[in-house]
Amino acid sequence: MATSVFAELPPKDSGPRFSHERLTVKEVAEYLRVHPWTIYLWARNGRLPCIRIGKHSLRFLLSDIDKFEKAHTTGRIR
Repeated sequence: MATSVFAELPPKDSGPRFSHERLTVKEVAEYLRVHPWTIYLWARNGRLPCIRIGKHSLRFLLSDIDKFEKAHTTGRIR
């Protein structure tokens, strides 16, 4: 009996969904709480390192996103 590849995925409401290393634009936008177009703009300007897959797809390494977030966080809460 074959097992489904989806059997290993956690349910949608079980906490962080970013367990894999390469994230999509949508996942990065959710993670950083910005609009997806902001992610495209940052990637285009070189502020956010990305991996180009094909002509229109981008992927981001979770480690790069964490570095970006730490570099752009002031530590202050308003």
